[in-house]
Amino acid sequence: QRWIGRQRHGKARNLEMRLCRRDGRVVTALANIRAVSSENNTDVVYEGTRTDISDLKAARAALEDSEEHFRALCEHALDIITVINADGETVYSSPSSTLMSGRPPEEQVGQDVLRAVHRDDLATVSEFVAQAFARPGMPQHFTCRVFRHDGAVRFLDAVGTAFLTRHGELRAVIHARDVTERLETEAQLAEMQKIRVADMV
Repeated sequence: QRWIGRQRHGKARNLEMRLCRRDGRVVTALANIRAVSSENNTDVVYEGTRTDISDLKAARAALEDSEEHFRALCEHALDIITVINADGETVYSSPSSTLMSGRPPEEQVGQDVLRAVHRDDLATVSEFVAQAFARPGMPQHFTCRVFRHDGAVRFLDAVGTAFLTRHGELRAVIHARDVTERLETEAQLAEMQKIRVADMV
């Protein structure tokens, strides 16, 4: 009604409004309204359509909540979380990745995700990434060596899974953990076990 009071001619498109149904339920509607002059041009009437978008609004709110939850998990995760596109370019990198790259997440966007992978592991990791994109929804697990920003070699244990965004774009999320200390400890324990066995012989 406020729109009608202001507009004697013209249109209003995608006007969102809340309506109360006869059963008392409040719904959200999207309205398209236009002013139409009578045959004698003395009167103006208004015609239009209204579409109930309550379910769409609820679905959108649920999606936003889900994205906010995912973002909160990524922002506070100790492990490295990276999202890449089908070309292998980084579209998201969690704050924890700075410890490895020495660069803030926003500076990593657009960079090749394989840029820090050790050359001896590059072919293997590339194949795992290709398999992930070829089979969306199927996790691919791999371990590889990467160069930290200070030149140190670190071991990452990673799981990558490809998925389609709501816009139909192919993406992959890679969840990686630095397991260097664990592997070094396991190697030391294995070496100690060999020494014990040799002493017993």
